[in-house]
Amino acid sequence: MMPRPAARPVVRSMAPCAAVRAACLLSLCALAASTAPPAFAAASMAMVVPAAAVALPAEVDLPAVLALAREASPRLQIEREAVSAAEARRISAGALPNPRIAIGRSRPAGGGATMFDGRNQTDTSVEFPLLLAGQRRARVEVAERFIDAARARVRVGENQLAEEAAVAFVAILAVQERIDALTDSIERIGRIRDIVAARESSGLASRYDVARVEMERAALQARMAEQEGDRADATGALAVLLGVPGWTPKASGRLAPIADGMPAHGMAGSGPSLPGSPASSGRALRPALAAGHPSVQSALREEAAAAAAIEVARRDRIPVPSLGIGRMWTRDPYGAANFLGLSVEVPLFDTRRGPLEEALSEARAATLRRTLAEAQVAASLDRYETVVQRRSEALQRFETDAASRLPMLQVMSEDAYRFGRASILEWLDAMRTHHEQRLVRVDLLSGLAEARIRLNAAQGLFGSAR
Repeated sequence: MMPRPAARPVVRSMAPCAAVRAACLLSLCALAASTAPPAFAAASMAMVVPAAAVALPAEVDLPAVLALAREASPRLQIEREAVSAAEARRISAGALPNPRIAIGRSRPAGGGATMFDGRNQTDTSVEFPLLLAGQRRARVEVAERFIDAARARVRVGENQLAEEAAVAFVAILAVQERIDALTDSIERIGRIRDIVAARESSGLASRYDVARVEMERAALQARMAEQEGDRADATGALAVLLGVPGWTPKASGRLAPIADGMPAHGMAGSGPSLPGSPASSGRALRPALAAGHPSVQSALREEAAAAAAIEVARRDRIPVPSLGIGRMWTRDPYGAANFLGLSVEVPLFDTRRGPLEEALSEARAATLRRTLAEAQVAASLDRYETVVQRRSEALQRFETDAASRLPMLQVMSEDAYRFGRASILEWLDAMRTHHEQRLVRVDLLSGLAEARIRLNAAQGLFGSAR
């Protein structure tokens, strides 16, 4: 055998070392890319601003409350983060599978020669998985459907949170008006006491009359303290709902404008004003309202995502072949060979039927949830249209039959007492009736306002259109 040139094995012996260094460099780069925090993650964390960090006003109206509910509530921020998570899963779904690099060296145990008569053998290979059955396209499609479903859930959360925030705001308004009614009654009882005390000093009234008036005023003051506690509870409920500790806002406005003509565009940011006959108009628009309700839209998108997941499960049952490319070489003496191969899993024991059955079951459940959402929306529309109509009639009947007579009742009772034709009890009874009727009107107005808010939410007017 003729001797080889000395330079040739030295140069070729560098190939295994270079391949090892290249493989290590690729692995380190991949590891650094996977562990380094992305810049957009830090930016997204900086964008999350809790409602407690926002400068909150001491007095708010209904549009301001709804804006806080949509923009600064941690509850909706959590829902929006679910959208970001779904978008991140879309990135993973669209990524191609990573190749696998293998490097190894073998040496005969007994000191014998290798297949190329060399003292050791080095093998390198690269394996490329081939998604030939459309798995990547199906995964991207289902990821897009889940992004749509996550965005629809945000709109459901906006609709629900805005509804509850508006109801809490109306509760604060109602408590404030009850406090105003009590304040007015306490002032009235104070004037009655002055009149009774003057008459008692002149001998025209007894000490019992004065004592009876004092007892009535003490009862009203006790009820005032109770209403102050109710106001703290109502403002605290709004603060809890929005996730803002220590916030005790005052509600601006009156119940009458909300009850008499609550505009949907001021409440929800879109939609027409509420018509005068909500029951009849609601029936005419019910198919469109039900189809566009955030809950129904969310259920439809969940159903579409579940149907797309079935296709992913079906395609994942098809084995993924891998293309392998490699090279082997020996030293002392040098020899080399290239190879090209194809490997594929044989689904002999696990045919991946379980994930497919699970996807089919989830699709059936999504269809049932969509049917349930449609039924619930229709039932809610029936319910709140009827409630609004009945409460509107009750308020109109009260205004016609009772509210218009209250001022005359007050004047008649005071004149009767001054001229000695009635006792102090009759005057106090008239004042108490006036106070109770004011509270009844507050209850009617707040009940009607809450029913109209619920009807707006049942129509899906609180959810954003984006």
